[in-house]
Amino acid sequence: MFEKTIVFQDIDAAKEFNRKLANIDCNMDLYPLYKRRHVIDAKSIMGIFTLDLSKPVVLKAYTEDPKVIREINEITHDISYKGSEISQP
Repeated sequence: MFEKTIVFQDIDAAKEFNRKLANIDCNMDLYPLYKRRHVIDAKSIMGIFTLDLSKPVVLKAYTEDPKVIREINEITHDISYKGSEISQP
């Protein structure tokens, strides 16, 4: 599993994030740190818009594939939001 904490800078960053993740072949969820037991499909634009975009969320990608992890890192780095990488075995 791969995890990365992110905070979207604006709504356009959230849209771009969602658009780019749609092309990656693995399941991904967003876990808002301000709401316990709340899980959003990272590829669902409607789900993303239920979040408070000013608060941090954890992106969890259910993959061990280094190529997919690299793609996710590139996407999260290229879009205007803050992030810090946490990778777990």
